[in-house]
Amino acid sequence: MNIRFPMKSGGRGDPPSVTLDGDTIVLDCTGCRYAPVPGSCECAGCMVRSMIEHGARERVVLRDGTDLEVSGAAGRALSEVASIARRNRPGTPATGRCRGCGAERSAVIARVWATFPGDGMRCAREMLGGACDGPGCAGCVEGTRTVLDWIEAGIRRVTEGMSGW
Repeated sequence: MNIRFPMKSGGRGDPPSVTLDGDTIVLDCTGCRYAPVPGSCECAGCMVRSMIEHGARERVVLRDGTDLEVSGAAGRALSEVASIARRNRPGTPATGRCRGCGAERSAVIARVWATFPGDGMRCAREMLGGACDGPGCAGCVEGTRTVLDWIEAGIRRVTEGMSGW
């Protein structure tokens, strides 16, 4: 899913407005700087982030003059990834000593989904390398690694399962 497309003229980079219609999430892409191409990294990430915020659906419509529908196996895969993300959303920001830690769990998990489907997982794992060494840090870092492993396994399960749909 490393397809990238040129920017469209007149695109401002605005996030899409979202409308829910039964089992469909409609994304108005008119303000986006990219042409709506469901297989592109930009569109896949935007669809998943919209489902994380507004709830997963098995049908997505990208609206920009003409409607493009994503459904079937691709819609189910995006919905499943969004569900994985919703179950692993960053919690409340850390306080005290943990707030300044480069491996603080909320920041690490947020990094994964902010750049999905890009290199967020790699970046998140790199963030764990800069962990503090105070009391409780080792357990926190190990717990965060476990969450990242679970997210990665879930995404792998979805993408491997796509070939069978």
